[in-house]
Amino acid sequence: MWKELASRLCLGKTIDSELQRIMAAEKAHWRSVLTRIIDCILFLAERNLPLRGKNAQLGNPKNGNFLGILELIARYDVTLAEHLRKAASKKMTGYLSWCTQNEFLDSISECVLGKISAQIKASKYFAVELDCTPDISKQEQASVIIRYIDTDEKKNVTITESFVGFTAVKDTTGKGLTHTLIGVLENLGLDLANCRGQSYDNGSNMRGINKGVQALIQQRCPEALFIPCCSHSLNLLLCDAASSNRECLTFFGTLQRLYTIFSSSVKRWDILTEFVDITLKPLSDTRWEAKLDSVKAVRFQLGGILDALQKLEEVAGDSKIVSEAKSLSDEIVSMEFLVCKVDL
Repeated sequence: MWKELASRLCLGKTIDSELQRIMAAEKAHWRSVLTRIIDCILFLAERNLPLRGKNAQLGNPKNGNFLGILELIARYDVTLAEHLRKAASKKMTGYLSWCTQNEFLDSISECVLGKISAQIKASKYFAVELDCTPDISKQEQASVIIRYIDTDEKKNVTITESFVGFTAVKDTTGKGLTHTLIGVLENLGLDLANCRGQSYDNGSNMRGINKGVQALIQQRCPEALFIPCCSHSLNLLLCDAASSNRECLTFFGTLQRLYTIFSSSVKRWDILTEFVDITLKPLSDTRWEAKLDSVKAVRFQLGGILDALQKLEEVAGDSKIVSEAKSLSDEIVSMEFLVCKVDL
């Protein structure tokens, strides 16, 4: 027996070595499978495409981009085809569930944030940008962007802005948002003392001189110069200037009335599209430049809109609609409206 064992040892055919060979083959197999799965997730994530669909059933055309791409690759890849076959028959773990997808995305996110953090630390100084908006579930989300100087191997300098994630916010006061921002920086391993700039909108919780985020940050880091969002400042300036002028108020009010009378009914909207190519747009309170689309639709199609209003007067059965259409017809051909249409 000892001689047989010695012979096996010389030939490398012991039970342990055979087990090691099987384990190595198993590792190589799973590494190959997981590489394909992670590459698919990376492909979709880089393009901001959703992974999941209405269901998670292999072979179902509504199973989403992730499973759909895996099935496409499996047509030409034996390894992945065999893996999906076994996963579909529930014979083995498939690493295809939404939970596993999220785990992979979290790991990828950590790697990306780690590289961003390393670049910022190499640059040392940075600036921060923060803004909040509610998501579809009405949960307030804070988005944080860090601006820094990135230098490549050839010493080429590039000003870089990196988005570092969304953070759920429950306290939207200056103190609460400051705590959130500092927490994001600490998670990235960044020292607030190296912050040299901060930029937010003009909300009182952001730019307040006593309790705003910018004031609380400057208490900790006096070198963090605050620069309010230029676009938001310009928007407020233009809105305030327009609201102080009666002609502007009347003009934009008429534009909104035009949109409302046609958009509130499918039949009336169909009448409008008979006479115009560019449909009317609602006014936006968020950005002043967004009002340009509303003005364009009327400025270049005034004749068509007038024809649509006149037809609406003829076919509408509601006296209120007829009265409103007649009022708008008179309003849009007035000298005051025509001058504003060209000047604005």
